[in-house]
Amino acid sequence: AMRDLSKCKELREAASKIYTKDTVLLEVDKEIFLEQLEQAFYFSMMTVYAQGMHLLSKASVTYKYDLQLAGIAKIWRGGCIIRSAFLNDIYDAYQKNNSLSHLLLDENVSRKIISCLQATRIVLAKTLSSANATPAFASALGYFDSLCSKQMPSNLIQAQRDYFGAHTYQLTGKPGFFHTQWENK
Repeated sequence: AMRDLSKCKELREAASKIYTKDTVLLEVDKEIFLEQLEQAFYFSMMTVYAQGMHLLSKASVTYKYDLQLAGIAKIWRGGCIIRSAFLNDIYDAYQKNNSLSHLLLDENVSRKIISCLQATRIVLAKTLSSANATPAFASALGYFDSLCSKQMPSNLIQAQRDYFGAHTYQLTGKPGFFHTQWENK
């Protein structure tokens, strides 16, 4: 979306006249913020790699590819486009356990994620408050927070589907499928 919007300069200029940025200018220590920004980038990069490896893992099971994820990370380390020291951590994680269900469950990776998490939240709070879009950071953190949630907000989607099409919904702690006559509520 960002790349696509970057080519729409006239549109962005027109929109910026209508929607003045509702910003909160935050005082930041530049040195500290740059460190936090680097940690947020590292967090996002690790999360994106973890998503990719998870997709490969799921595809391997679904299509019986028998992918060796450690081997894939090793191949990528020698590439010209994908270069990252983190590929060593990916390699180590899957070398230790090729059936690891998700890279973020690896002990070494989880330590690195935890060490960057607070800085990532701070960077996002500051960028959102100052009306600066950081969609990659926001998406990475949203994925992470969803992955770490015992319960997802799927019940809201179920309720909407039931309201608009009587598709029923399930309740936490109560077996079965339910439908509500929403117009009477």
